[in-house]
Amino acid sequence: MQVALHLFHRYWYSKVLHPMKSLVSNGGYKFHLAPLAAELEKRNCLAGLITAGWPSKWQRKIAEAFPSNAAWKRFLDRHEPISEQLIHSSFKTEILLKTGDLNRKYSQKIQQLFHEKALNSYSKYAITVLEKIQPSIYHFRCGYGNESIVLSQALEIPAVCDHSIAYPTIAEYMVKNQGEFPSGKAPLMESPLSRLFAKDIQQADYIIVNSDFVKQTCVHAGINENLIFVVYWGIDNKFASYLPNKIDKKKHTGKPGLIYVGGWQKRKGVETLIEALSLGPQVESLIVAGGIDPELRSSKTHINFFNQPYVNYKGIVKRSDLPSLLADNSIFVFPSYCEGSARVIFEAMAAGCYIITTPNSGSIVKDGIHGAVVPPGDPVALASAIDFALKNEHLVSEIGASNSDLVISSYTQKNYGDNIVNVYAKILASK
Repeated sequence: MQVALHLFHRYWYSKVLHPMKSLVSNGGYKFHLAPLAAELEKRNCLAGLITAGWPSKWQRKIAEAFPSNAAWKRFLDRHEPISEQLIHSSFKTEILLKTGDLNRKYSQKIQQLFHEKALNSYSKYAITVLEKIQPSIYHFRCGYGNESIVLSQALEIPAVCDHSIAYPTIAEYMVKNQGEFPSGKAPLMESPLSRLFAKDIQQADYIIVNSDFVKQTCVHAGINENLIFVVYWGIDNKFASYLPNKIDKKKHTGKPGLIYVGGWQKRKGVETLIEALSLGPQVESLIVAGGIDPELRSSKTHINFFNQPYVNYKGIVKRSDLPSLLADNSIFVFPSYCEGSARVIFEAMAAGCYIITTPNSGSIVKDGIHGAVVPPGDPVALASAIDFALKNEHLVSEIGASNSDLVISSYTQKNYGDNIVNVYAKILASK
């Protein structure tokens, strides 16, 4: 009887007096915390969503006035099925972020200056929302916390930082050193934004990261591993809705096609990829989809590479077209030096691709099971993995089909929402 009474009191306290309600702070652009907020609302666990621009009301009308503009189309694509009254949008932050982006081609420092102002402005807006709502959990995107973290802690609301790339000092070092971990403590950060990210991580009560790789970098930087929760993303509902109804396991009649999707930038290991392809793998076709970093556009090495007859550059591909593009190719190559957990790898797996990547991509890929995992910055190992895949068409198709089954069954938006709610429960129980 006493045990039953205790359980009743516990249920009444947690579900009625103090239900689990998370205030989610997505920040700018399209980010995984918005789909998470949609999942939380389904579970009656969402106190509100703070974001920069959001395609509703007058903001949607502005975007719809430019139907052929790619940027406004991407803005409209941010929408998630969340009740309007739960959305708290800072369009001032949106303007500052976009102003910075427009200046990137002139100066990366100017871009970062505007982005720093955007993040500071956003945190002040988040304070007003946090004061008003006072949820049971404050789950914010790293870099967008700042002053709001102090208020959350003053209100005794657990401040949970969502960090989705390697720890800032480690990330800067890895990009410069082709994916190597620093032997000791990483040097001081050059970027003011990186300093903001590091400050958020250090101030937070708990950290949610999207891969064991990211956790490893945080621990290396001195963060208490007991405060870190690892939750892999997977694919969101929108991407899943665009997937072909059935991944054709026998779609390839000739040599398997090679595809790279993502920003064409040094951090993604593209220079290692170029060198690897020069070592002899008989690649008949390489699809490249994504924007090219301005710093690489004028590089002779990269210009010559894109002029190769087997390279087919698609530019930035609409998200609705991406699943079919991935499904039409067998081998997804992503030799990144530093990621968080590259969502595009989950997307490629869902589309039935064999994966060639590095441990630093933060993926679930295991060597020999989901594809090949090679050391970052190693063109010889990368060339060998590509060559092996090209010569083993049946194995590539078999693994690709298995990858698709795995992601669609275990790494969906719903799975992610369930896992985050479990983390919340652990945090509140410890409180």
